[in-house]
Amino acid sequence: MDLDTTAQKMIEQIDKNADRIKDLSLYIHSHPETASTEYKAAKILCDELEKNGFKVERGLEALRPVNNEEIFLKTAFKAIFKGKEEGSNIAILLEYDALPIGHGCGHNLICAAGLSAALGLGGIMKDLPGTLVVYGTPAEENGLKGNKTEMVHAGHFKDIDIVLANHPGDRWDTKANWLAFRKLYVDFHGVASHAASAPEKGISALKAACLFFNGVDALREFVRSDTRMHGRIVNGGRMCNIVPDYSQVEFGVRAFDLVYVDELKEKVTNIIKGACLMTGAKADYEWGYGVNAPIIVPTLSDFVTENIKGFGVEKNKIKPWTAYASTDLGEVGVNCPTMNLFFAAAPEGVNLHTEEMVAASGSERALDNMILASKILAYSAYKLFSNWRQVKDIKQEFEQIRRNLYGGM
Repeated sequence: MDLDTTAQKMIEQIDKNADRIKDLSLYIHSHPETASTEYKAAKILCDELEKNGFKVERGLEALRPVNNEEIFLKTAFKAIFKGKEEGSNIAILLEYDALPIGHGCGHNLICAAGLSAALGLGGIMKDLPGTLVVYGTPAEENGLKGNKTEMVHAGHFKDIDIVLANHPGDRWDTKANWLAFRKLYVDFHGVASHAASAPEKGISALKAACLFFNGVDALREFVRSDTRMHGRIVNGGRMCNIVPDYSQVEFGVRAFDLVYVDELKEKVTNIIKGACLMTGAKADYEWGYGVNAPIIVPTLSDFVTENIKGFGVEKNKIKPWTAYASTDLGEVGVNCPTMNLFFAAAPEGVNLHTEEMVAASGSERALDNMILASKILAYSAYKLFSNWRQVKDIKQEFEQIRRNLYGGM
């Protein structure tokens, strides 16, 4: 790719920082912190941004969508670098929480790639119009209550023109299809009794949980093909000779759009009630925030795809990825134009949320492509900062797609 002098300066800065950024990614990889406990990761990221001229706000106010409860996200942050004059507001998102198995979703790579891009851009922002905003977004893996949802509800993205994110996978892509999602927790309550000498005096919470799963299985025949319903029994009782008086279920419902997920929500809720009627158990349940699937803006995705090719990624390495997963990035992606750059961190066929992905997220291949992805993100942002008409066109396309999907929001 032919780079102008300013872009070349930015890429040289990314190369200069590369070893330090890789070490940072490996540190976060070897010190995994689960949702809302990412204190080490948040500190090291904020320290780097602050040292490089960003104005950093550590910890952010947010709002719970259900009841507008004010909350404080201790491990979220916002870093700003202003350009030479007013212009587009472009945000780069960082994720850094781990799964219980470690960084099986590669968030150590996401935050490091975003940081690398931000530091490269920071070196040239004095020559550009606009404002670069870096958001640290914790707890992405907390499907019940994702922090981006709470940040959106508090208005953190209302002045952002375009959002750029990234995610490791086994290929390069900019148009991954995600699913909308609601998470569910159910606490079934029964009556304990001796399972052999007095079973007639017991009410099995576990039996209610099993009937709930059977009911969902009966529903599967009559749902759309994009539907995913899955879960686990977290607690099934204390001993085999005690009728279980308590059982907890963790469950998820997904589909291409949140409107249909909420149709299924009503049916699944009725299955909970039916399981209780059949057993005499009682149930308390809580549905998590609804997470939309992000809107794909073709012009924005195609623009970044061309930049992937421009930085030397072979065309046959850019492959559609149907994620059939969900992310709270979707709530950002239905409020402003958002592009999520997938990059090849793992060998083809390695799935997210696996031990294989934990290993891949610390590999040399992943670290090298992480730096390459950061160059693509930074260059894409640079070109957008330099062309407000392109930003305007992308926003208009986004609004039209959103109207077609949701009738406006």
